[in-house]
Amino acid sequence: MSSALLFPAMPPVLPGSVVKFLVSDPVGRRCAAEASEVLGWSVVDSYLEASGEYSADAQVLFVVHCLAVAGSVSCDYVVGPSFGGRAAAGFSGALSFADTVWVTASLASVVGEYFESAHSELVTVSFVRSSWGALAGVLAEMGGWWEVSCEVDSDFFMVSVESAWVEWLARRVASVGGLCLYVMRPGMHASVLGELRSLVDDCVLSRVGWGDPLVPLVSDADGGLVRSGEGVRGMLLDGFVRAVRWPAVVASLGGLGVSSLRVAGVDALFGRVRCTTGAFEVTSLV
Repeated sequence: MSSALLFPAMPPVLPGSVVKFLVSDPVGRRCAAEASEVLGWSVVDSYLEASGEYSADAQVLFVVHCLAVAGSVSCDYVVGPSFGGRAAAGFSGALSFADTVWVTASLASVVGEYFESAHSELVTVSFVRSSWGALAGVLAEMGGWWEVSCEVDSDFFMVSVESAWVEWLARRVASVGGLCLYVMRPGMHASVLGELRSLVDDCVLSRVGWGDPLVPLVSDADGGLVRSGEGVRGMLLDGFVRAVRWPAVVASLGGLGVSSLRVAGVDALFGRVRCTTGAFEVTSLV
């Protein structure tokens, strides 16, 4: 049987254990020092002085922590849904460690600046305890634009909408037994972000070297295998405009004979939902 390594999506708040590992563990200290050298400042100190969810400093620290935790773990496949794709690209060998750190910091800057002047109304709302049929019925009543940005499990979806619809949508979903869990600002994985996709390619991803991955990646959009450097680059770019389909990833891994899934990093989502735990033996490396 085969094994896979999961690089998790980034949680809004990092636990203190992340910093502790990067300052006390020998591998963590080395990775943090290398990342600091790439950027020209201390990634740990900068994070401790920053504020706000998903800050640029937090994004860098999370990726460095994930890669440090993964170390030289052996696996047959790598998957990094949503934000986890950055670390997955680095671990696979498609990007060097230095380029992974630079890409993460640069993406945070470019994306942050983009949303200061465009799509300020776009948010992505998480809904749990609702079947797709019930949620789709509510969405059909909306008078505004919506799009599924992430299918996490059979009763867990993320939907991108204009912020003005959030309160109405939360009330209506609650009326059919669902629960609005979290609102992410700005939104993510939406087809309206084509301009951002192009900007990210021009300003960031086209400026680093891409090698063919040493370990094949599994696309978070459709579960397909990605075996080339340009394929990994395209997968990260498509992440801005395509939905994450996690059940398709789980099915693909199962079809590849994967029975064990190790999680490299702090995970509050993909490694914990029923479709994952029901399919694999899940082990956390943190």
